[in-house]
Amino acid sequence: GQQKPLRIDILLGMATAYVIQRDLSKARKILIQALEVYPILEQSNELMKARIQNIMAALHLLDNDPEIAIKVAKEALESLKKVPTNVGNQERADVYRTLGRSYWRMGNQQQALDAFKAEADHAQSLLSRDEKRIGIALHHLADLYQSTRQADRAIANYRRALTHKNAQHDPLSYFMTQAALHCILLDEDRKSV
Repeated sequence: GQQKPLRIDILLGMATAYVIQRDLSKARKILIQALEVYPILEQSNELMKARIQNIMAALHLLDNDPEIAIKVAKEALESLKKVPTNVGNQERADVYRTLGRSYWRMGNQQQALDAFKAEADHAQSLLSRDEKRIGIALHHLADLYQSTRQADRAIANYRRALTHKNAQHDPLSYFMTQAALHCILLDEDRKSV
């Protein structure tokens, strides 16, 4: 009984590792295995199903197929509708991040903006506040605002992102946001405060 959810967690971890290593064919095979195990769980675990679907969506995005990524991410959101609203915000934030990136890649900036706003909202709704996740979500918003030439909003969101990131715990992420802010300030001929 308990082995099957544990097996899915292990498969998800393996798939994520393969995605990070850019071995997309192995990641896809592992996710298909996870989807095969899911239906035989004693209880329907929509949260687990949504995790699998979101990783699959991210895989499609990495595979340069944003249309399929959007379709699968929307399926993950449908699965998450069956999960109580007081749980699953981390997964919702992850799915909205995948949706935002997919829409952005397709040039649908308004839909990307809506998705990144939802990512930030869900990241801020986590019971255990994850400052890094909030900072990353705000950085996504800022990047999109910058690409749509909304400099004031971009600057504000980069600055907000920096208040949630920790230079000591995650120097690369902090530096990337700081560099993005510096570049837009230079472009706008403003001084950083």
